[in-house]
Amino acid sequence: MKRFKFGIFTLCMVYVVLMAFSVCVESVSDMLRTQEHFNHMNCGGFEEINDYLDDVPPHPNDYKNFVNQYFRNLTYHGYNAHGSCAYIALGMVLSYFDTYWNDKIIPEQYDKTASIDGTHSYDLSPGIEDTAPSSNSSYSEYLNDMLGKKSSNFHAYLLSIGSSLGYTNDGLGLYLYQLYEIFKKYGNVNDAVSGDNFTYILEDRAKGSTASQDDMKKSIKTYMKLGIPVMVHIQGYRKGSLLRVNTDGHAIVAYDYDEETDTIYGHFGYGAEFMHQNILSEVKGVVFDDIVGYLVINPFRSEHYHSNNYVMSAYQTLCACQLVTHEHKLHYKDKLANSHTAYCYCEYSQVESHTFLPEPSGRFDICTKCNYRKKSGGGLVPIPGEFSIDEEVEKMQKEMDQTEYIVAA
Repeated sequence: MKRFKFGIFTLCMVYVVLMAFSVCVESVSDMLRTQEHFNHMNCGGFEEINDYLDDVPPHPNDYKNFVNQYFRNLTYHGYNAHGSCAYIALGMVLSYFDTYWNDKIIPEQYDKTASIDGTHSYDLSPGIEDTAPSSNSSYSEYLNDMLGKKSSNFHAYLLSIGSSLGYTNDGLGLYLYQLYEIFKKYGNVNDAVSGDNFTYILEDRAKGSTASQDDMKKSIKTYMKLGIPVMVHIQGYRKGSLLRVNTDGHAIVAYDYDEETDTIYGHFGYGAEFMHQNILSEVKGVVFDDIVGYLVINPFRSEHYHSNNYVMSAYQTLCACQLVTHEHKLHYKDKLANSHTAYCYCEYSQVESHTFLPEPSGRFDICTKCNYRKKSGGGLVPIPGEFSIDEEVEKMQKEMDQTEYIVAA
């Protein structure tokens, strides 16, 4: 990770030296930690991006959903160097949706396929080509080398968009609002990623958001429950530093939440390292303890186009929705007095009977799956509207349910 300069931080260090006999270090540290220092997401730099772990990853069936299945096995995501972690995060999220939702999100020449066997087991997820640059000794050499590969390397292509926007003039670090501009410009040339097909939500304190840490964590946890990956800007301080000032920013993809331990896990973009790591923890000598913002992009307005990113043989490829390890993400429609229709974008669809339980007041009975409600003891008389046990989850789920899913070959 590259350390970058901050004028305020430098002035404060001078101040500490000059006032050493009258101001204690602890009080200066407290003062610095109360100021809003937002550092570019600029972590990067490791020699072997695919230095795989010795332990064999668990079978995909062990994972709670296909987001876990994908990111816990994702090692092909672009060469993370010279502060390009935000581009890595965007590439990882787009590659996930390309594999699980719409194969048109990333053009075929950039895809990295995954080999599977007859039981659909695999150790590595599909991703994007991540060939190491031929020259990586300096920022300018790395950038020039990568820009020459934009027609065959998706990470390089995203860097070229950032370059066209002037974001590479002084390093490769980005803020989330800049990353969103790159995503938006990509949508201008690829209709599958356009505003007509994707929704987005951006909270960025570097751009004026007043959302608290608790509010952002709550929202991120909600997206985890829905199985939606989230790009998160975190920052932290160097382990062992005296003042513990947050001088290092990093972009990660959060995708899992453990309710028992109240822990959010994410992929840090370091090859096979830290693929399922507490997003607020020590990584590579940096103690990350602050969330600056998050960016959610969501293709649930678009059609599902089968991908060919899982390869069983030279003559057979499978879409993620065709794997035996695929876990249905059910939505509900046609909510009638006695039944509803459960469906998944993989073409699964089934009419089911409601499963009613009384809500706390005893006035209504609520279907535990689709939230259809009726009067308790009053027959099957529906009451307009839906009752939600988890209002945040239901609100986001309802937005996604506005569109009927269409599966295309």
